[in-house]
Amino acid sequence: MGNREYISPVSSQVLQPASHVITFIDDIYDIYERLRQPGHILQATRVDGNPLLDSLVKLLFILNWRAIELVVAQQLAAACNARHFLFATKHPCSTFYSLLFEDKPVVYLSHHITFPRELLGLGQLDDAKSLIDEISEFARCLRSKVTLFEPTTIDEARFSRIDLLDTKKPLPALSQRWSMPVTDPRDMLYDSPQAAVGDEPLFGQEWRDDALAYLSNRNALTPAEVSNIEHAAQLLMFLDDEIRHQINARDHALVEQSQFVAAYRPWMRGQSAGGVRKELQHHASLGGRPVIVHPTSDETTRQRVVVRDYLRVLVKDGKLRPKASTAGALALRLDTLQTDDDFWQRFNQAQKEGQGKLGAYILQALGCEVPPATKSSPLASDPGAMPGREVASAVLAEMNSTKYTKELESSEVITELLSPEQAAQRVVKVISKL
Repeated sequence: MGNREYISPVSSQVLQPASHVITFIDDIYDIYERLRQPGHILQATRVDGNPLLDSLVKLLFILNWRAIELVVAQQLAAACNARHFLFATKHPCSTFYSLLFEDKPVVYLSHHITFPRELLGLGQLDDAKSLIDEISEFARCLRSKVTLFEPTTIDEARFSRIDLLDTKKPLPALSQRWSMPVTDPRDMLYDSPQAAVGDEPLFGQEWRDDALAYLSNRNALTPAEVSNIEHAAQLLMFLDDEIRHQINARDHALVEQSQFVAAYRPWMRGQSAGGVRKELQHHASLGGRPVIVHPTSDETTRQRVVVRDYLRVLVKDGKLRPKASTAGALALRLDTLQTDDDFWQRFNQAQKEGQGKLGAYILQALGCEVPPATKSSPLASDPGAMPGREVASAVLAEMNSTKYTKELESSEVITELLSPEQAAQRVVKVISKL
């Protein structure tokens, strides 16, 4: 795969007139498995006979190839005065039919992906499954009423992580894929590679044992095997970065080709979805008005999580100082803060009474001693910690800075706590009035 040149064999003059140009895409791991089969262009091992490095180089090649194909297709569509659509083959066939032949609203679905996956990585399988099932049910209900583009029809940023050289680096093996939109393969344009196990390609399986052995007992591996894993982890970081870069570009392209954006619970369980926020901002910058399912209960939990995490930062930085006898109690207090209704009732009441009252309550509740701040630097961690009023001011500023203020002001927000089916119905009703 040395010097290469990408050439489109298609002439825009031949295609005119055309109404649509469709770029079909698939996960790079599936493409890799297809192209490594006998008679295909990636069959031969070319990187010093090392299958691990060879696979990573080929995946980077596929990423580059796919990006260039997208650019060429967009240029072709512009030359033909046709609409261009990026379409992942793991969408249902019914979505593709709807896109071409039905007069339905075209909607991009934006939702949490990283948070449920983090729960899976932590072993909280039931919690993760509950969130994924809820999101999938909302997508299913919405899909029956609109032409729905779903971000998880491409799911590539799912490497396991290992501690290597004092940092978290991707493990050359894939974690579980997000569930498919439909279970019947006859209702997808996707064709599973021959080398797949079930719905999963084999990428990474052949060296997963070596990677896990590196974690548990590095001495059991030969120097060459250790070198291969460490070299691969370094290269895999570059692959992971490229994948994430394409995710942002691709999701923005999906937003641009959609009439509407529907965001489902971007603060689910109080956890921020940064990708959702960027997609909402992008849609608004194009003149769109997103529809956000954001129950009041999520907003309440969001504020609790923000304050809890920020107070942890203040303690870590030495700006809140626990009394020696209550250091353990403070750690426990911070861990339980999110669900402590009594704390939050008092917090809200103190907030209404002013910053001085709020700051004093926070310090009292957490058992912190706060020496007077120095005149030169009231926020200095040495010698002075933050006085109560400044604690309150900093906490409130953090709460405000992490709000979806601009996004909510420029959006239609559904604040009721609804079932996924009811939420989908409400979204469709709101869209019909925009």
